Amino acid sequence: MKKRFGKVLAAAALATALAVGLLLPASASRAADVIDYDTITEALATDFSQAAQLPLTGWFSRTFEDGRSVKAYFSEEAEIRTYFTIVAVPDGVDTVEFIQKDGWKDVADAQGEALFVLEPGEEGWGTPEEEAAYVAEAIGFLSGTRNGNNIPVFSTFGEHYVVGYGKGAAALECWAAQNP
Repeated sequence: MKKRFGKVLAAAALATALAVGLLLPASASRAADVIDYDTITEALATDFSQAAQLPLTGWFSRTFEDGRSVKAYFSEEAEIRTYFTIVAVPDGVDTVEFIQKDGWKDVADAQGEALFVLEPGEEGWGTPEEEAAYVAEAIGFLSGTRNGNNIPVFSTFGEHYVVGYGKGAAALECWAAQNP
């Protein structure tokens, strides 16, 4: 309880600092720092002295058969069954850079949580109807927690915050309305 309360206070302080412009976003991670989930072919090692911590931290990605992808970020303090914020980024942005500059990475770090990021296709976001299959597949991966090699790569609490930007917001909102 004490740890969670401290995280809430840290997040509130961070949000206040960001709102008044006291902090500048850290430099963005490069795409080379993003690890493909499907390169994990063996069960993840567990440090039983830190058994409540997720064994993966940093940036990860998963590309689906149709070529669409998602990215996820896990803070150093993310615990097993952590909360995820699902973010649909706007068209025309570098996902990692956007998440960094918009403050989402800082919020995840302060809260000890994770981000699950939906990305537009090559032509940008389509209508909610056109995006329904992608959003369902992406969130199905989030809920299933296993990579293409059937290795568990993270765990979720099962409740998620959702945030959408631009046309991605409509696709995510449609999914959320159908899956309360």
